Amino acid sequence: MEAHPLRQEATGAAIYQIAGGKRHEADRPLICVHSAHGNLAFLRRYCEQPEEFAIWGIQAAHVVEPDTTANELALRYADLVLSGRPAGPYRIAGYCAGAAIALELATILQDAGHKVEFVGLLDVLPLKTSADAPSTDELATQRLAEIDYRVELLGRGTGLVEMTDYLRLTDSIEGSLTRDEIEGHFVRWAHLTLAGNVYTPPTSSTMPVCVISSKQRNMSVELQTTALRETWGLTDNDRATVRILPGAAGLLYRTKSFRVALQNELASV
Repeated sequence: MEAHPLRQEATGAAIYQIAGGKRHEADRPLICVHSAHGNLAFLRRYCEQPEEFAIWGIQAAHVVEPDTTANELALRYADLVLSGRPAGPYRIAGYCAGAAIALELATILQDAGHKVEFVGLLDVLPLKTSADAPSTDELATQRLAEIDYRVELLGRGTGLVEMTDYLRLTDSIEGSLTRDEIEGHFVRWAHLTLAGNVYTPPTSSTMPVCVISSKQRNMSVELQTTALRETWGLTDNDRATVRILPGAAGLLYRTKSFRVALQNELASV
């Protein structure tokens, strides 16, 4: 997967063209917001397949303040989107905790008078309440454990760690971070993930929203569908669809069923 930066800020936040897609789809890219990790690694598996449609990706800043809200990030990302594509129609998507930012981004663009023809909330679960949401420390510990395991596998020690393909998007984006910088990054993103878990979406959304979620063991498809529509503010939105797919939460992007479902949804727009 090769990325071509369309615009990059000094903070590290950037928007990239990732896949060109078929010629007739090149002017209607799916603009994907990063996952809770702040990166676009989930797109790598998808882009290994034949390019069915154009994809742009929004990469997070390297440092995000702990109290940054989904709305504040969406406002920043709206500027990135408009710099690369000044007019709609827009196709917006967000993966995992990035879905909350994507829904905010789509709402901002629509409120500014632009047409939003698709909003994808990808690999999301019914939103958690503040009572059962994980703590920031728990999330940060989980992220750091993932980094340490990756470092161990690569045999690179715990000093300077090449973050290509993890915090960055491709080999063409160079850079390395110290262990302290990594820790600071993940603590901040843990805050954002936690904010995403208790995010309250707009209640009057009429945009065409597609929710794709992994099947929960303790819920029937009907109950999970209802919960997803309720917690994402889609109860009265007759343009919203919900797809429940087999697969582990957070890893749905690896499955063929996810790629096919997303392709079918975009083909119907």
